[in-house]
Amino acid sequence: MTGKMIKLLYFGFALGAAGLLRKRTEEQILLPLIILGGVLFHLIFEAKSQYVLEYLPLFAPIAAYGVFQTGRVVERLSQRIFKRRNEKNRGT
Repeated sequence: MTGKMIKLLYFGFALGAAGLLRKRTEEQILLPLIILGGVLFHLIFEAKSQYVLEYLPLFAPIAAYGVFQTGRVVERLSQRIFKRRNEKNRGT
């Protein structure tokens, strides 16, 4: 169970960071860049995963944002698909 939660946290963080980095305002880019820089530094130069664990609490808000934004995108896409199907069924 714990492994799945960590994977969800990492995946959500990746989605949230990608979404925030795409917007390109200083306020939205700052936190993901700090976290990514710290994690990469500790992974490359310290070579112990115990130092990366300190960043996990910082992953949570960005992961939540990523999961929330993904849900919104899926909702919009499903609405478009259902709208097109309904228009096709009415037209025939």
